[in-house]
Amino acid sequence: MTSLLPLRAPNAAKRHWRRTLVLTWCLLGLWFAITLVTSFMPNALNQWNFLGFPLGYYMAAQGALLAYLVIIAVHTLIMNRLDRSYETPNTNSEAVSRSENRHN
Repeated sequence: MTSLLPLRAPNAAKRHWRRTLVLTWCLLGLWFAITLVTSFMPNALNQWNFLGFPLGYYMAAQGALLAYLVIIAVHTLIMNRLDRSYETPNTNSEAVSRSENRHN
């Protein structure tokens, strides 16, 4: 069975995996920080107002959820770019020929 992600160089798989791990851990750290600050430090956030509401209330009600959506979008965009940068030029033609062979 061939790999779903053909790679250019022998060490490319290791580089791809390392970059994937770094991205994942950074975004998980951001997620954890947002969750921690929103849940356990709302009084510190309430010093500021956002759209007429105390920032701690806003972050607990909607802000954290919007931040999570942004984290998901950033992960998707960066991973798509990273996956494309490690693909070989013939990846699309090989995938099309394999799918045509299965249907025939």
